[in-house]
Amino acid sequence: MLRLFFTLISIAAVVFVYYLLLDGYGGPLKTFVNNYALETTVVAAAYFLSVTHKKIRGNKIAKALIILVFAVVTEVSRLFDINMLGTEFDPLDFFFFIAGLAGALIIDYQIITRFEDRGKLRAE
Repeated sequence: MLRLFFTLISIAAVVFVYYLLLDGYGGPLKTFVNNYALETTVVAAAYFLSVTHKKIRGNKIAKALIILVFAVVTEVSRLFDINMLGTEFDPLDFFFFIAGLAGALIIDYQIITRFEDRGKLRAE
């Protein structure tokens, strides 16, 4: 249940950042929001979506690596003028992909797992 909550929050963050970018954001942290916020939130949302569904089983780290590989491939494709999900290559995007996935993994392993373990102990 908590994992679903974080999935919904991360999807809402993607929608919110996208909405900010529609007319060009000019507020605080302008450079980060305009250039890197979407990269950070999209990979986190993709991670939470992948671990929320029970039918998609597997190692969480492996899922995060698959998402990272997909993000890197889309970014490198921009370098070769293959515009899959964007138009401009920026090597700093790699850092923000990793930061988004690292944040999602930390939330999953440090917060969600602890609350799930407490629930299992109370049920017993």
